[in-house]
Amino acid sequence: MSPRTPPGNRQASQPAASSPARGRGRPRDEHAEQSIIDSTIAILDEAGFARLSIEAVAARAGVSRPTVYRRWPTKLDLAVDAVLRTAPPLDLTETADPQADLCRVVSGLAAEMTSSPIGRVIAAAFTSRDPSAEPLTRKLTEAYLRPGRAAITGILQRAVRQGILRDDLDLDLLLDLVLGVPAYRWLTTGKPVGAATTRTAIDLIWQGALRRD
Repeated sequence: MSPRTPPGNRQASQPAASSPARGRGRPRDEHAEQSIIDSTIAILDEAGFARLSIEAVAARAGVSRPTVYRRWPTKLDLAVDAVLRTAPPLDLTETADPQADLCRVVSGLAAEMTSSPIGRVIAAAFTSRDPSAEPLTRKLTEAYLRPGRAAITGILQRAVRQGILRDDLDLDLLLDLVLGVPAYRWLTTGKPVGAATTRTAIDLIWQGALRRD
């Protein structure tokens, strides 16, 4: 869950038109930058954070080490930026149906995370017993997990305010159930979790949380 998520259906304001300021130094090579990001994710997926190095990324991306260091001073900076830029964003567009919104967001997220290298990278970071990975997990918790969790909790809070869900619910626990089912299925089977499976699980959980009066 990413800090790059759109705030509901609000449109981002556009900056006023102006002449772009030119900084000193070489212009950024977008192709090289994307190659560096892709190479970082590939190495994290194959070998983990402990074996990630600027040298290995540069060699795989076909760039020089200074090219990497100019943008990312440390491998931690590089790993965090690569994950945040590759992780799937959340579609938080609001409709009149909070359950449908929840199913759309979580099923899409689960399908993407359980069928792509970025999902394996994030899972490996948080299950690793290697102390060297702790700075990465801390950064990802602050920049990715907490904002994403808060955004999805907002859907549940909206359902409570609308009188759809009970107001005595432990929303943290409810969210653990919603996110935990697809995660557990993936971790125990190693297979991608389709959107239909996640929607079915959410429907069962939702039924138990409905306001009955």
